[in-house]
Amino acid sequence: MSGDLTNVYKPQPLSTGLSSYALISSLQDTRFSPITLSELPSLEVAVTLLTDFEPAKDALDWIIGVHGIRISFYARNKRYGACYLPDVAVEQGWDREETLVSLMRKAGWSGRREKWSEVGDLKVVRFQGAAESVGWEEYRAWREWVKRGEDKGK
Repeated sequence: MSGDLTNVYKPQPLSTGLSSYALISSLQDTRFSPITLSELPSLEVAVTLLTDFEPAKDALDWIIGVHGIRISFYARNKRYGACYLPDVAVEQGWDREETLVSLMRKAGWSGRREKWSEVGDLKVVRFQGAAESVGWEEYRAWREWVKRGEDKGK
């Protein structure tokens, strides 16, 4: 993601943090192409509020389906880092080691899979998250309901 993620892992007021990060992730995430009009009916938006950050005792000290992980490490004199939300390993059917290696690849590491534990200064922070999602039709219905309420108030 290309936006400024400096504050993503720091406590933020929900009212400002959610709106600012929604804009960053929707407008500055270069991993995804812009949404087309024809895609709107099939869209679903999900938000995961991240909570309970704590250092893991070791690289595998986290529970699939409960924790997301953020990693940082050194390899070839370069610092790497990446993050997966709690649902990623479950959705992909990965175990903890597969998840960790995939996350290291996401960070840009190109080492041999079996050498993952040999990188320098591997730190893992585990966290939990509460996810909510809404589809396009549900959003449209809600937006119409809000609009009707605004029209009644005039």
